[in-house]
Formats: sequence, C-alpha cells, structure tokens
Amino acid sequence: MASPPSRLRLFTWEEAQRQIPAVEVALARARAFALRLGELETRVDAIVAAHGEERVDSPQNPDREAYWRLLAELRDVQARLETSIEEIRFAGAEVKDLAQGLVDFTAQRGEGELVYLCWKLGEPELSWWHPLEGGFAARKPRAEF
Repeated sequence: MASPPSRLRLFTWEEAQRQIPAVEVALARARAFALRLGELETRVDAIVAAHGEERVDSPQNPDREAYWRLLAELRDVQARLETSIEEIRFAGAEVKDLAQGLVDFTAQRGEGELVYLCWKLGEPELSWWHPLEGGFAARKPRAEF
C-alpha cells in the first residue's frame, strides 16, 4: 500500500483521545453558531420576501435597519462558525457531520491501511473506527482495530 502524503497527520488512539476535549468544546460551539446562522438566514429571507430584493435596501423600507443589523450579525456568526471549525481542524480532526457532531481522525491500521477513528459528540470517549470509504454506518469497535 502506498504511504500517506507527508502532510497527513496520522493519530494513534491515545493521541486522538487527547484531542477530544478540545474538539468537543469547539464542536459544541460550532453547532450553536450553525443554529444561530440558520435563524438569522430565516429572518433575513423573511425581510427580503416581504419587501423584494430590489426594495429591501430602500430608505422607504421600515425594516431596512433591521435587515442590515441582521446581515452584520450573520457575517459575524459565519466567521465564528468558521473559526470553530478551523479549531477542530487544527486539533487534527475532520468534521464529517456538524449537525450530528461527527468527527474523524485519520489513523493507520495494520500494514498501512488508512482508516478513520470516529467520535460523535456525547460519546464518553473515542471507541470506534471505520474505513475511509465506509462512513458512520461502517463503524467498528476499537477491539476490531
């Protein structure tokens, strides 16, 4: 099997487990930002729908100031979400499903097989792995690693 690219960080179980507390905090924060972002997008869309794209920025629009406040908050929350996801990446994890709280760490199994060590928000520790192509449905317990 070909060796992994030199930039790819491969984790042991213990190394990945040590990253879980930081990943958990950043993931919870990212999920909260994602929820807020959805709320803000819904409110902005409602204002645009009520006044039309051509008139939403009109001085005659009574919701114009609210629209611009919402857009500013939306941009801020989007930046915070991206920062939280970047913190997770910095810890070496890949966000696979933000809504479910799924993250993976790349590891090497056996004679060079690349796999993911899989953790889900709320799980007490890192206990699962799966092939790179398998995804969450193909998770196997650590004992089978």
